[in-house]
Amino acid sequence: MEKELLKKPNFYQALVFLDTRRSLPARNMWSHIEGDMEFVVRRIQQLERKIVTIHTIVLNIGASDADSQLLTAIERLSIPRVLGVIHAAGVFEDHLIIDTTSASFGRVLSSKLAGTLALHRVFPPNALDFFILFSSIG
Repeated sequence: MEKELLKKPNFYQALVFLDTRRSLPARNMWSHIEGDMEFVVRRIQQLERKIVTIHTIVLNIGASDADSQLLTAIERLSIPRVLGVIHAAGVFEDHLIIDTTSASFGRVLSSKLAGTLALHRVFPPNALDFFILFSSIG
């Protein structure tokens, strides 16, 4: 998806990356990164080489106070107005749909719904140029 966005002549200069599971190491440590975090760091570096600025916010978008946490973080970053959101948060539950329990379904769906509602409170209708929601697939 980012490849398509980067082709746009007026692509937005700031991209906020939300990661609910872990924080990124300090940038001065990025050359020494190994393991699963290495892919994330290398991907951010690729995007930044294309004149995109990456700001990281460690936040559980499904938390009850996620909207106020997100507003505080955006204000602290002092970035221009956010023009678009891509919501791809999810909980990994590796089951075929036929084997999914109601508890498992609730855990997966709650992060999507709670996160979407938090983002809606931060960015009400007509506040964004785009708002993209990704579903989970298994």
